[in-house]
Amino acid sequence: MDKAQVLSQLRRAIIEELCVKQWRDVWFFPERDEVKGWYGAAPIMFAGLNPSMGTFSSKADRFLLYKYISQNGLSDAHITDLLKIRLKGKLVQEGFDDTELVQLHKAWLMEEVRLLDPNLIVALGRTTFKYLKAWLPNNNSRIEWIHHYAWADRYRKEAVFAQDVANIRDKYIELKGKYLPPNQGVQGMH
Repeated sequence: MDKAQVLSQLRRAIIEELCVKQWRDVWFFPERDEVKGWYGAAPIMFAGLNPSMGTFSSKADRFLLYKYISQNGLSDAHITDLLKIRLKGKLVQEGFDDTELVQLHKAWLMEEVRLLDPNLIVALGRTTFKYLKAWLPNNNSRIEWIHHYAWADRYRKEAVFAQDVANIRDKYIELKGKYLPPNQGVQGMH
């Protein structure tokens, strides 16, 4: 069974637990514009805090996150969230304060890491970085931080985000020990 099939099974298990049993609003990054989203299986992972309450694809999602992942040859990167449920405002912190909920999501994230064995885990934002460091202490050397794409959109810092993703591409290539020109793609570097 390939990684995409295993990720599909994991996604089904998460939906069964959260959506069917707990009646929570679950969301996964979709495949769009050549970017694989949740089904990306390259040894690089982008992680956000939790799904927003907005609709996909927003300007920030499609025109920043997916655009720069694609332009930097990282279309097969796995894109995920620490919490797989939609939360807003104070409910986000309440979700992270719920020990039972955190343990459930932490186990799923650890399974994603086990399945994909990423060379690089990219935290989208400082808060995500803090939680990743705590949740995955044995993987701290693989965790990198970049600005969140929603921050870049809100404060008109697209160039900062674009440079962040380009730096991640360079770090990923360095870790793989190979050079590949920008826009040629690094998906085949498994």
